[in-house]
Amino acid sequence: MALKGIDVSVHQGAIDWKKVAKDGVKFAILRAGYGREISQKDKYFEVNYAGAKAAGIKVGAYWYSYADSVARGEQEARTFLKAIEGKKFDLPLFFDQEYETAILKLSDATRTDIVLRFVKTVKAAGYECGLYSSTDFLKNKLVTSRVAGLKIWLAEYGSKLHYTGKVWAWQYSSKGRVSGIKGNVDMNHGYFEIAAPTKTQTQNSTGLLMKNDTGDKVKLLQHRLNILGNQLAEDGIWGVKTDQAVRNFQYNYGLTVDGIVGPKTREKLISEAVVASAKTISDYMLKNKWHYKGDGYTAKTTFAATKRLSKPGSSCAHFVSWVLQDVGLLQAGKILSHTKAGYGVGEKSIVNADKLIDCKVVYPNKSIDFYKNELKPGDVVVHNSSIAIYLLKDKKPAVLTGRNGSCINSKGQYVKMLVTSGYEWRHNVLAVVRAKV
Repeated sequence: MALKGIDVSVHQGAIDWKKVAKDGVKFAILRAGYGREISQKDKYFEVNYAGAKAAGIKVGAYWYSYADSVARGEQEARTFLKAIEGKKFDLPLFFDQEYETAILKLSDATRTDIVLRFVKTVKAAGYECGLYSSTDFLKNKLVTSRVAGLKIWLAEYGSKLHYTGKVWAWQYSSKGRVSGIKGNVDMNHGYFEIAAPTKTQTQNSTGLLMKNDTGDKVKLLQHRLNILGNQLAEDGIWGVKTDQAVRNFQYNYGLTVDGIVGPKTREKLISEAVVASAKTISDYMLKNKWHYKGDGYTAKTTFAATKRLSKPGSSCAHFVSWVLQDVGLLQAGKILSHTKAGYGVGEKSIVNADKLIDCKVVYPNKSIDFYKNELKPGDVVVHNSSIAIYLLKDKKPAVLTGRNGSCINSKGQYVKMLVTSGYEWRHNVLAVVRAKV
């Protein structure tokens, strides 16, 4: 059974979205704007978005195009992304290419190239994106085979759909009437399922984090930003200060400054947070003359608990685990460690790998010299007698250990954290832990 839907723009004027919902409308696709300039954002987009969301109507958006080149198509896509910044969509976004004079002068191939560049740009930002087109335009103005993999929102007016291809939704009339809207409105049949909302769902459906999101993932984001020197309230609410901290981070590390935590931003944030946490914890241990674990010097399963001891100590496994706990990659109170020397390779080389959070583990069983070009800052490196955090500086693992006296003085106190040579790292790397992105 098809879902009842509408698409709207500034042309519908003020809309009573509660009445729209009561009239059985399940979804709405909102015009976000048109052209290449942000000044061309639809004047009713913001109020329509807020009203439809508040009424429980599922929301998507579209961008009307005037692009007559691939470069201008990409520019429109970036303007579109700016216009919808911070919004959470339940439905895909759509590129609307129609019978504009400049567009009709182009070849089918060029028009298709523009479509695909726009879609690619929007998808790269983490959104699902499809194409709005009429049956005639789709068949006769585009290379149909090249857009066949896109979600198609098809315009074909009448009581029966004649297009034989697969469509996501069918816009069947421009003269519909719906309660809450004065005048005509475009009517649509939706051929997709709407997932029931869950009580625990707090982030947008794209898997990205962005402004106005809430929940534990935002709280963890705030904590990681604080590790890097911010002073955010770790309240799980993405407000103005969190948004600015994300943008500052993106700017400082040469990332796209869009205020969206996607794969690249997340990867860099975790990497830098791991390295920063390792430095903070090791600096504290060195300043307070901590000892290698043993001879009465004890390590607990958390850094906070160990600091409270009268004779605190650490092993390499405790140090690494405290850092991973701090950054949110390991369950609190769990110690990630190598197994006993010579115990085995593969999964037998590491203890508590199942307690890692959003991490992947590989088992290369290769020398560090061979494998170091594959390592990234923040990776955890394991061999049969030590575990360490890999640093970009000098491409050396950071580790606090007592092995061979490499990091401790004659009193058993730590004097450094960086292993520069020695017995340990002449052994094969048996396991590498890295955060998933």
